[in-house]
Amino acid sequence: AAMAASAQSFRRIRTAPTLLAGAILLLQAPLSALATSACPAVITAGSKEFILKCKLPLRYEPSIEIELQDLADLQTPPSTFFYDVTWGRLCADRECRQCRAHNGKSVGCWRAPKYVAVEQLDVGYAKDVVFAIVLGTLLLDYLLGLTSRLLNYHALGTPMPSEFRDVYDAEAYTKSAEYTRAKTAFALASDTCQLLTLLLFWLGWNGFEWLDELAISFFNGEEASDSSLQLWRGLFYWGVLASFEMMLGLPWAVYRNFVLEERFGFNRTSPATFLQDRLKEIVLLILLGAPIGGGVIVFFLYAGEWAWFYCWLFLSVVQLVLHLAMPVLILPLFYTFTPIPDGVLKSRVQEYAQKVNFNFVGIFEVDGSRRSSHSNAFFVGIGATKRIALFDTLIEQATTEELVAILAHEVGHEKLR
Repeated sequence: AAMAASAQSFRRIRTAPTLLAGAILLLQAPLSALATSACPAVITAGSKEFILKCKLPLRYEPSIEIELQDLADLQTPPSTFFYDVTWGRLCADRECRQCRAHNGKSVGCWRAPKYVAVEQLDVGYAKDVVFAIVLGTLLLDYLLGLTSRLLNYHALGTPMPSEFRDVYDAEAYTKSAEYTRAKTAFALASDTCQLLTLLLFWLGWNGFEWLDELAISFFNGEEASDSSLQLWRGLFYWGVLASFEMMLGLPWAVYRNFVLEERFGFNRTSPATFLQDRLKEIVLLILLGAPIGGGVIVFFLYAGEWAWFYCWLFLSVVQLVLHLAMPVLILPLFYTFTPIPDGVLKSRVQEYAQKVNFNFVGIFEVDGSRRSSHSNAFFVGIGATKRIALFDTLIEQATTEELVAILAHEVGHEKLR
């Protein structure tokens, strides 16, 4: 939904692998949290540690103290136990004859699927490795972005080459460099703040565990492993995280549009249009995000060890469907697409596309001037919905030959990526 608010974003998401990578980045925080509140789980029994091996996400604390009084009489405790997900007890066999009482209550002999196998493992090292990988990935991603932006920022101080002085206005070059520096500084501040907020929420406030407990308290039942409860808990969990992300990003979006862009004379977005875009994003998040997120949760509930693979296939298909739907269903919610009438521009574009064997189904003018004075051109859609989109600001500013040259640049991205 956020991508639909800016046509420039669509220039960078034309391939399914890139889309999938984007989905993974968007979900990396909730998935990281899910890893701390779903299988495999580490539990402790006295001085021993065990790891849960289960097919369903379970409700448990990150470290559950298990009483082993019922196993005290066993001279050689078995290497495999069974964990009672209803009462939180560790048992020596599936019949759970050692777990007949809990807090003075008669429990009886519960059977699978209320029990899952638990194997004694040395999990301390594995936990440290997983933590290091997740944290290291977040920091590496931030450092790579930081390094590239700092390099670009430093390069902006280079004077305009003498070869371009006759073809590019020096004042425009200086203003462009200032604008890019301001955008770079803004991006650095935004990325740093977002990373610090994530780390504070995760490591400082233990926010993912708190949110997990909140979801459990809202959707509670006698059967902790009930699939419908797990589904609603997961949707609630992701919904709250998405809401937090949108609220945290709102001040940055306001500053970018009404301060940064306004300062350089690019902003044409009215407060009413800005608010409408945000509301449309929320609606799209609910209509699209809920079923997609629910599908991912269902795979993890029922698909066992291959859940990750089925989720990958599912998300790949979803991205292809969204690619098809983007130009005809989603983007028109934000922009008006008007077919370019027959004339010199349309003929020249068609001639060029035929010459380089570039297939499309239509050329459209986009009312980008309602939001910004920036000019842009992009391709959107695949197959039967693939379109060439030209901002109205670009059509006003460029000649026909310049427009064809710009499209040639975009086709180069398409064919030589």
